[in-house]
Order: sequence, then C-alpha cells, then structure tokens
Amino acid sequence: MKIGIVGDTHNNLKNVSRLVDLFNQAGVARVIHTGDVSQPKTLDVFANLSAPLHGVWGNNDHGEFAELESRAQQLGFQFCMPPLELSWHKRRILVVHDPLELDGIAADHHDLLLHGHGAVWAVLSPGFGKEQPEEMIDLCDGGHRGLRPA
Repeated sequence: MKIGIVGDTHNNLKNVSRLVDLFNQAGVARVIHTGDVSQPKTLDVFANLSAPLHGVWGNNDHGEFAELESRAQQLGFQFCMPPLELSWHKRRILVVHDPLELDGIAADHHDLLLHGHGAVWAVLSPGFGKEQPEEMIDLCDGGHRGLRPA
C-alpha cells in the first residue's frame, strides 16, 4: 500500500495543490499529514485527494483550531491532537507533530513513527520491510525529503 506523507503545509495552497496532484498520480491509498495545516482553506485543497486524509494538528493550527476541526469533520478527514495511532496492513504507525512528542514512546511498539515540525521524518523499526521487501516509503513535504533509521 502506498501512503503519501506530508506536513508543515502552512497554508501554501500552490504547494498543497501540487502535492495533491502528485499523490493522486502516484495512486496512494492514504495520506498522512504531520501537522501545521494552518487554515481551513488548505483542507479544501486536500479535498481533491483521491485517498482519505489522516493527520494530527500542529502548533500553528491552534489559532484557527475550531474552524480547522469543523472543516476536517465536514470533509471526512480524520485529524486529532497528537499522537495519532494507525494500524494498516499489519503495520502500526504513530504520528505526532513535534519530535519532542515522541519522548517516552516505545519505538518497538510501532513499525513507523512520523513527525513534522520543519520537515517530515520517519523512524522505521529495525524489522520494517523484511517480511515484504517491496515495501517502500516516499516522504515529501514540498521539497524536503528525509528518512532516518531507528
């Protein structure tokens, strides 16, 4: 299953529109947002995704939190305050915004840890991909790419 991962979009509607196009072209099954959507109109652009959107709120979402939460619900998006725990295809995924929110979280209880706050990063568990070597993760947040081992 292809998963699109994005974060820190900060209401950059042009970049969000391009990311939506890229995710749709790639045929991702789901998209995860690691926080800092910033304004409800950004969610309106994400409404053009062909895949469901899941995510967490970031520190820059607090100013318009009520409006963001309402719009996300209207559009059928699953957003919450961090952490967000997902379980897809026998993989446990934990999503936070700030990497400090990972403090005290046992990495061995999750296959994939995602955080934003400046760039999107993934921390893979040591066994990730061994059962299914074709598994791949692409991370893209408007120009930055990052992947670091556990």
